Amino acid sequence: MANYERTFKSAVWTDGLFEMMSNVEKLFYILIHVGEETSDCCMFQITPKRIAFHLGISVRKAEELIESFIGKGLIMYNFEHNEMLVLDYMKHNPCRGGLKYENYKKDF
Repeated sequence: MANYERTFKSAVWTDGLFEMMSNVEKLFYILIHVGEETSDCCMFQITPKRIAFHLGISVRKAEELIESFIGKGLIMYNFEHNEMLVLDYMKHNPCRGGLKYENYKKDF
């Protein structure tokens, strides 16, 4: 669980892929980049039930979002262990040293 501040680039709003997403996909995208479960190394545990809770959707819809993001090459997800790896994490969460870099190294 992240217990430190995180930068998220506002350029996400003009990202072509992000623009094509539905509202719930955009919320999911933001959740996996800045949610409290997210770590600075972009690998963390989160259940479909927790995703559903955060987004106000059904567990089935959360599972569909996970599958959709896997298909788009945005995440990897292990359903057995509920582990997620955000593949484009550094695109909107730059790591240029300082405390964030130290947290990144610690998480790995």
